[in-house]
Amino acid sequence: MRFRTLSVGATVGAAAVAVAALAGTNAYASGGGGGGGGNRPCGPTHSTSGVGSLGTSWTLKSKFDDDGAKPGVVVGEEFQINTEAAGQVWHVILADNGVVFFDKILTSDAAGITAMGNTPDQGVVDQNMTANATRLSDNETIFGTVVDPGPPPAACGQGVG
Repeated sequence: MRFRTLSVGATVGAAAVAVAALAGTNAYASGGGGGGGGNRPCGPTHSTSGVGSLGTSWTLKSKFDDDGAKPGVVVGEEFQINTEAAGQVWHVILADNGVVFFDKILTSDAAGITAMGNTPDQGVVDQNMTANATRLSDNETIFGTVVDPGPPPAACGQGVG
């Protein structure tokens, strides 16, 4: 009986080593369309982060894109507020060069708030993307801005960005 237990353990152990050897090391992709920006036809993601007037952290990201729901090149914006608590109500406004394209009242879940939207590219000018947010319970304010230098790369607009 003891011999059988040892042989089963040795067989399982050998199988685990064989699977690990065949699997090799983990490989992590860079570039492509996953947000890193390396080799993206529409260029890299630009981002900034900070804290609001009462200390709530936030992140603002923006990039040119050409595979969204709108035809042609768009500028996408993602704004995250790390509330660390569910039930907070925020008024969030996203704009491109002062033109508002997102204006909503949002309620956080346990992870916070993520507001996303896109707007048509405005041509050869820089895209000054802004995010304004106010927590309605205590008037904490957040203001963030990030610039996508214009125009987008020439390869952008081919539907693969």
